Amino acid sequence: MATKTQDTYDVLVVGSGASGGWAAKRLSEAGVKVALVDAGRPLRITDLNEHGSGLELPYRGLSSEVVRKTRPVQKECYACTERNYDWFANDLEEPYTTPKDKPFSWQGRTRMVGGRTNVWGRQSYRFSDLDFKAASYDGYGMDWPLGYADLEKYYDLVEDYVGISGLAEGLEQLPDSRYLPAMALTCAETRPTTRPSRSARKYSARPCSKNGFFRRSRNWRRSKRSGATQFGSSRYRR
Repeated sequence: MATKTQDTYDVLVVGSGASGGWAAKRLSEAGVKVALVDAGRPLRITDLNEHGSGLELPYRGLSSEVVRKTRPVQKECYACTERNYDWFANDLEEPYTTPKDKPFSWQGRTRMVGGRTNVWGRQSYRFSDLDFKAASYDGYGMDWPLGYADLEKYYDLVEDYVGISGLAEGLEQLPDSRYLPAMALTCAETRPTTRPSRSARKYSARPCSKNGFFRRSRNWRRSKRSGATQFGSSRYRR
């Protein structure tokens, strides 16, 4: 239960997500007396259960329709799952409206201290001058009054503190960040590297939209004449 206070603050920051949380941090470090308020509850260690088995969940992780009953909009967000849907706003209890000609899917409305930083997966991309000066490239909107060169040192400052996951690729449209070392492989990714000889013969390197590989079985065969791989009723050309 929130309590009233007679304390006086220099700055009131509403929301503890990526923007509000960082603003409160920097202002506090500069000696400013800051009050930070958030609509969400504190994050508990017991809330961090994404590494558990789906078999431990009431609906075995197959609860999309159950989640949509109270969070039809939030479920459109990739991060809203059976494990954490209670982190997100209840769309029925907290509805919103938009103009008829300007629909907007307001996803990621969290009710947890830290906001969407709790579900971001350390993915945060820098804007480039294609973003800041977009009007000069495509003629739409207006250019920002600053460019990437103006913000580069501030990107460095933030990323050194929060930690960013990614791979330096030298792309003009997606400037490289100050990345953390690559994340370790998962158990499933590590296993083939430790036992490749026998398992490699059982799997073909054919791409699959679901798990990356087709498993050789009695339904798997190769047509010598066409050079195609056939799996069930579908054919996949080399």
